Amino acid sequence: MICFVAVLNSGVCAQNNTYNFNSGKKTFYVDPETGVVTNRPPKSGVPQNQSKQASPGSSTSSGTQPILVDKPQSLSETSVLNPAERRVALVVGNASYRYMPSLTNPRNDAADIASAMKVLGFETILATDLDRAGMNNAMERFSRLVPGASIAMVYYSGHGMQFEGKNYLLPVDASLESVDDVNRYRLMPLDEVVDLLKSGSGMKLIVLDACRNNPIERDFKNKVASLPGANRDAASTRGFARIDARIGLIITYATAPDSVASDGDGRNSPFTLAFLKNVATPDLDVRQMLNQVQTDVYTASKAKQLPEISSLYVGPAIALKTTK
Repeated sequence: MICFVAVLNSGVCAQNNTYNFNSGKKTFYVDPETGVVTNRPPKSGVPQNQSKQASPGSSTSSGTQPILVDKPQSLSETSVLNPAERRVALVVGNASYRYMPSLTNPRNDAADIASAMKVLGFETILATDLDRAGMNNAMERFSRLVPGASIAMVYYSGHGMQFEGKNYLLPVDASLESVDDVNRYRLMPLDEVVDLLKSGSGMKLIVLDACRNNPIERDFKNKVASLPGANRDAASTRGFARIDARIGLIITYATAPDSVASDGDGRNSPFTLAFLKNVATPDLDVRQMLNQVQTDVYTASKAKQLPEISSLYVGPAIALKTTK
C-alpha cells in the first residue's frame, strides 16, 4: 500500500538559538534569523543535531533560503508502519515577506513539523523564506523523492490567497500591485502542489495553514474590485477557496474556506500546535488524527477557527506511528 501525504504550514525546531538537524556525517548550523546554512558555529548556541546535506536553493541574495535534506531518525520504542517503506516530506515555511506583513510563526512551525516528521521516519526537505524561484527549486527537489515513496508529505505555512477561484501560495518576494501580479510565474498555484502528487498510488494529503490576515491582499482586492467592469465579489474573498479533492487525496485547511487562520501568540500557530500534538498518536488513523486536530483548533479558538477536511481517500487505515 502506497500512502502519500502533503501538508502545508510552517515551523522549525530551535534550541539555544540554533536550528537542529540530524545526520551522521557532518555538522551544519542554521542561522535562526536568516535561515542561512553554514559549517561555522554561531556566536552563541551549539548545534543540537547534525545534517546529512545542506544545499542552497539559490543564492541568498535572491531571497531563496537553503533546502535541507535530512534522513529519518532511528526508530526505537514504536514503529512507523512497515520499516521497509520509504517516507518523504516537503516542509515549507514563509515568514519574512518583503512587500507585505511578515509572519511570526511559519519558520517555527516548519521547523517543528520537520523535526516531528523525521522522528516518524520521513526523509525531509525543509525550506524557509523562499522566493518564487526557491519554491520552484523546492518542488523540483521533492519531485525526485516522491516516486516509489510509500508516504509523501507536503506541508506549507505562510501567506496564501485565492483570486478568481484559484488558490496561491505566496513566496516572500510576492508583490500585489495589479492583476498582472497574479500568475503562476510570480505566485505558486496550489494546483501545482496537487499535480506533484499525481504519481502517488495511495493516500495523498494536503494540509494548508496558510491564510493569515494580510492587509496587502485586502487592499489589492479592493483595488481590483473598484476597476470598471470588475467583479465586485473579488473584494469579499478571504483565505482559500475550496478545491475539488481527487481520488486518494485528503485536503485539510487550517480554517474553513473564505476564512482567515490565526498566526497565534505562541511559538506555533493554533493549527500547527494541534497537528504536532496529534500527529504521533500511536495507532491512530490519519483521518481520525485530522479530525482530532479539527476539534482541538475549534475548541482552543473558542469556535472562531474551524479547520475543514475534504477527503476522497477510501483505502485502508494508516497510522503514522504504530505499536502493533
